[in-house]
Amino acid sequence: MFVPDSFKTTIANYFYDKTIYILTDTSITDSEGDVTRTISSSSSSFSGNVNFRNLQAIQEEMGISEKVDIYITTSLNTTINNNDFISYNNVKYKVTSVVPYDSHLGIVGTKWH
Repeated sequence: MFVPDSFKTTIANYFYDKTIYILTDTSITDSEGDVTRTISSSSSSFSGNVNFRNLQAIQEEMGISEKVDIYITTSLNTTINNNDFISYNNVKYKVTSVVPYDSHLGIVGTKWH
């Protein structure tokens, strides 16, 4: 189904009202070969709709076997990848799935400790 850009813009203006930060993921290997991974400071951000309810239904619909802690819908123009780290309300999440739909992008994440 064709979804006009004007409709996508209208949806974005009303529903993508939360700011999600994409975090920097840095790995440093010391002289003994130990790897230290640091997830910190945002490199960029995007607006989206954040959902914490009905996650089991989303998990089943998307065919995801791992736990889902957050589901975000956002514009198809958003640049985000599996294994990226994001932050919403000062909680860090690892992106486990990014699925494009007709009018939006669906992003699934799990809490990062």
